[in-house]
Amino acid sequence: MACFVAREVRPTLVFIQVQGPGVVEPCDIEALRAVCDPSCVIVNWDGDQHYEPRSPERRWFVALGAVCDASLVVNTEHPDVYAELGVRHPGFFEIAADPEIFRPVAPAPGTPPVVLLANATHAVHALRHEHVKAVDQAYGGGVFGVYGNGWGGLGSGHAQLSPLQESAVYAAARGALSISARNDLPRY
Repeated sequence: MACFVAREVRPTLVFIQVQGPGVVEPCDIEALRAVCDPSCVIVNWDGDQHYEPRSPERRWFVALGAVCDASLVVNTEHPDVYAELGVRHPGFFEIAADPEIFRPVAPAPGTPPVVLLANATHAVHALRHEHVKAVDQAYGGGVFGVYGNGWGGLGSGHAQLSPLQESAVYAAARGALSISARNDLPRY
């Protein structure tokens, strides 16, 4: 589908967000490039912090980065490692919030005063899970609520919300915790 549209539009910039293997292959990028404007720049952004650059789980990113014109990640430490691995023009691009979704809305009734909206389903979330468990034990019982996947067994756990639901929970809470999945990476 992307090649069909590119053939008609002849873009000079293609910005993709790929976060895992098997979605877009290097040959797909080469096919796309063949139908774009000759000056086209193809950029991949993986959108969040995942595994270490040299880990087997990131081989797909390195392979894709060898054919994209730039590959962006959400910290300022890993681009240098990706360059060593053959990724063309690796760089930093921050995670952003969509102003059409995250805007003032009516507060969600029943929201605890303090909330955390985050997942705990990946190995990189182990530290976050440890901290949230401590907060849950100290402040559960209506004062604290955590929304997202992987919080089973916590008294303050709630199901993951859609972005539109998140806005209403943030509007209702008196405070929101931000617990990063990693504390050791610059600008993440």
